[in-house]
Amino acid sequence: MSDLRSAPVGPPHTPLSTSIYQFLSDSIPHRASFRRLGRYSKAFFLDHWPDILLVLLVTAIAGAVFLIPTRPPLLFPLLDPTGAVYNPSLAYPYRPAILNSLTAGLLSSLIPLATILLSQFSIRSFADFWAATLGLLYALATGTCFQAILKKTIGGFRPHFLSVCKPRPMAVGSGVGFNGIMYRVQDVCTGSAKEIEWGIQSFPSGHSEIAFAGFGYLTIYLFTHLHSGDHD
Repeated sequence: MSDLRSAPVGPPHTPLSTSIYQFLSDSIPHRASFRRLGRYSKAFFLDHWPDILLVLLVTAIAGAVFLIPTRPPLLFPLLDPTGAVYNPSLAYPYRPAILNSLTAGLLSSLIPLATILLSQFSIRSFADFWAATLGLLYALATGTCFQAILKKTIGGFRPHFLSVCKPRPMAVGSGVGFNGIMYRVQDVCTGSAKEIEWGIQSFPSGHSEIAFAGFGYLTIYLFTHLHSGDHD
C-alpha cells in the first residue's frame, strides 16, 4: 500500500532535451517531404500560372516606366524679381540616401518572406506558403508599378534639387509665367542627367511604398493566421 501511495500521479515526465530533439526531428523536412513539395509546387504553378504571368507583366511595366527618359515638363521658380533664389527650400546640399532603394526593397521583401517561411513550422501547408508568397509578390509588384507611374507623371522636387540641377545663370524675368520666374528643368539645369532625374522624383516616396507593400501584406497575413480578430 505504501508503494501505491508514493507512486507519481499523471503522465510520465519527458526530459527537456528529448522534447527539443523530437521537435527538431519533426521540423526537419525528409526526402518524402521534398517529393511532396515538388508535386505541390507543380500543381500550384499549373493552377496559378496566369497570376504568376500577371506579376511578371506588372513588374516589367514598372521597369519600363522607370527606364523611360521622357516625362511631362516640370516648371520651378528659380529667381524672384529681385534676383534672389526664389525657393531656398530646394537649395539644400546633396546627401546620399542613408538607406538606398535596393536595400529597402530587399528588406521589405525578404523579411516578410522569411516570416511566412518560418510560420510553416506550425502551419505545415505547401498551399499556404505558395499562396502567401504569390500574394506578397502581387503586393510588391503592383505597389512598385503605381509608384513608378506617379513618379514619372507627377514627381516633385527634392530639397537638394538645385544642388544637382546646377542651373545656368539666367536673367531675371527671362522665364515663363507671371513675371517670368518659372523655368523648365531641361532649359536651365546643367548637372548630371541621372542626378537631376532622381532629384525630381520625391513623390511618392519609394521607401514608404515598398515598406507599406511588404510589411502591410505581412501584417494582414499574420492577422488572419493568428486569428487576432476572433472574439470567440
